[in-house]
Amino acid sequence: MTEMHDWIASESAKRLRNWDSAEQWRVLQQTIAWAERQATVQRNSPAACLCEQQRKLSQMRTRGVQ
Repeated sequence: MTEMHDWIASESAKRLRNWDSAEQWRVLQQTIAWAERQATVQRNSPAACLCEQQRKLSQMRTRGVQ
């Protein structure tokens, strides 16, 4: 098990040594931006809730529900 861990650590270190630091920074920024976009749940935003409320009120009016 230790040999596998050492090999994985060695390969990770080799990969990091061969990566351009500017490219690494660009990829990190892209990853952070992607994660931030994933965090926002659009369906629960205040604007989306108001639109849903308006849609439901409109449906209630057309059905005659008071």
